[in-house]
Amino acid sequence: MARLVVAIMVVLTAALVVPNEASSQRGAHDPTVARAAAAIDHHLEAAWAKAAMEPRPPAEGLLVARRMSLALTGAVPSLEEIRAFESRPQGERLEAHLDELLASRRFADYLAERLARVFVGTQEAPFLIFRRRRFVYWLSDALHQGRPYDDMVRDMVAGTGLWTDKPGVNFITAQRGEAVPLTGRSTRAFLGMRLDCAQCHDHPFSHWKQTDFMGLAAFYGGIDRNATGIIDTDEPFVPGGRMMMMGKATPTPESVAPEVPFAHEALPTDGSRRERLAAWLTSPSNPYFARAIVNRMWTLMFGRTLNRGAVDDLETPERVDGLLDVIARDFVAQGYDLRHLIRVIATTRAFRMSTEGDVTTEAQDLFAAFPMTPLRPEQIAGSLVQLSDPHTVDAESHFLWRLLRFGNTRDFARRYGDAGEDELQARITTITQRLVMMNGNIVNERIEPGLLNAAGRLARMDMDDGRRVDAAFLMAFTRRPSETERDHFVAQLAPHARKQKAAALQDMMWSLINATEFSWNH
Repeated sequence: MARLVVAIMVVLTAALVVPNEASSQRGAHDPTVARAAAAIDHHLEAAWAKAAMEPRPPAEGLLVARRMSLALTGAVPSLEEIRAFESRPQGERLEAHLDELLASRRFADYLAERLARVFVGTQEAPFLIFRRRRFVYWLSDALHQGRPYDDMVRDMVAGTGLWTDKPGVNFITAQRGEAVPLTGRSTRAFLGMRLDCAQCHDHPFSHWKQTDFMGLAAFYGGIDRNATGIIDTDEPFVPGGRMMMMGKATPTPESVAPEVPFAHEALPTDGSRRERLAAWLTSPSNPYFARAIVNRMWTLMFGRTLNRGAVDDLETPERVDGLLDVIARDFVAQGYDLRHLIRVIATTRAFRMSTEGDVTTEAQDLFAAFPMTPLRPEQIAGSLVQLSDPHTVDAESHFLWRLLRFGNTRDFARRYGDAGEDELQARITTITQRLVMMNGNIVNERIEPGLLNAAGRLARMDMDDGRRVDAAFLMAFTRRPSETERDHFVAQLAPHARKQKAAALQDMMWSLINATEFSWNH
């Protein structure tokens, strides 16, 4: 019962938020978007030519729309969205679809959860000083209002006040205000650097020293909590306990002065320690800040990093030399506008490219073909809920549908194998995951005959069996069936009278959901 009450409060809170009409929504036709996308295309084309690689042709419009929806809302497009997409002039469809997604509350909520996993993790505790849900709502509001990314980060790193009234400070309280874990979280989340490996000794595989880590940690020294929330004190930072230096125990260290390991010119002299750190982190002179979020957003949309390592390890080689800098420079020039960044990525030739034919791993690594990747658990769960309803499940949907999506996404992701903070890392589909799809209760509940699921709705629609098959394929795959596919399923449906047709439709939907095509991005 407690979980149900929390879920109801979550949905009601989202429903009460009014979209900010003044938010930055310049649209995909903005010339700055076209110029930035063209610069990326030019850089990639040079890499393809150097590798003597022929890029794949453009993908079908509906397929690209599916990619956009999965990347930005965690679900396939609804039948309603598909109908609206196809009603527009050919040359305006993708741009209009992208603009609608970025203006939606679904996008803000979905991206807020993806970023929250990076910033504060997935655990709710410690409840007395940390409110993860308040933090996610705050992120969602900021994204919906079009706040610049650097502003959000400054609020998280340098914020003061109560974690309920100033939700950004939950970034601090999630780590209990402790300097060492805050430094590890900050460098990974905001800089794409695994500097936390140097907290106990010099990094064994990189140039980072223990002094680099402790110098950054000192900026988080002196954090205190009182009745008014998070405050800063003048207390110096003294690393706790006995550190390890090159494998040898050292005496308890003295206080450490705040110091940055690079871009010293970007560190201001005025302000509190955390204000100075926030200014340094978000400075255009910091070579890692913009590149880290660019790599994360690219990976969210492509399913593949721009570097050859983990998304939070930018010191690994790039797949296409120099591409990160091309995108990051534009992101900084446009005021750290995340919507602009997403529009640019979604407008590139690489994002709209086909995966047809014999696509090699090298072609996908150089983005000469759209990389084929398995969907993440929350994308499959969101798609299962969406295909149950021809209408878009969003903030305007009936309360029960929104509650259903919240509960099903959480429960399915847990059973399917939620990777938590590491959800953007490379992964493979497991036998357990296939069994969940084939036999899981959540899947069966979405397709069994009834008033609120796919089979029941298709059976009640006033249309012939051919159109029912078309609708089912659009809902599951965002494409129409081939002639062979349509003929096969029409033959399966034809012998059944109207009352028994729902059961046959259930079997059809089960086969579509368990096809590889449903659970992969392509």
